[in-house]
Amino acid sequence: MLIVATLIIASVTGVVFLVNEATQRPQDAYAMQAAGELVIAHLKLHTNQRPRNWHGLSETFAALQRAHVSVGSPLEQIQQRIEFDWNADVSELKRSAFTNGVRPFRVVKLRNGRNTHWVGVEPNAMIWQYLQSTSPMDFVTNSIVE
Repeated sequence: MLIVATLIIASVTGVVFLVNEATQRPQDAYAMQAAGELVIAHLKLHTNQRPRNWHGLSETFAALQRAHVSVGSPLEQIQQRIEFDWNADVSELKRSAFTNGVRPFRVVKLRNGRNTHWVGVEPNAMIWQYLQSTSPMDFVTNSIVE
């Protein structure tokens, strides 16, 4: 009887884990993509000045909504799932080397510690690629925008 109970508990635990994985991992990936897109939009709207906090990104999110541009995930979901390095120096990020798929920085990451993202849309790589496409004169100042 103990063996049967143990097998049932293990099976239920496994099913719960698989259902959680099937629902949470895609949401994590969407939030990571949206976070990368949101940071890039903020950099574009604020002459490559980094966001200082959630307030700065929420203003960018609102500006995108007013322009009918979607980043794919609601801001609340991004805030729940994503953690930012608010102290990152944009000009330093631009100078960093991103080689052989190894990212030189992690300014966007999941709060749960995972590295879940869609293929080709890892937010730190997206930000790095955007920064590489801008001219050096875009980085005269790295002041903070709120």
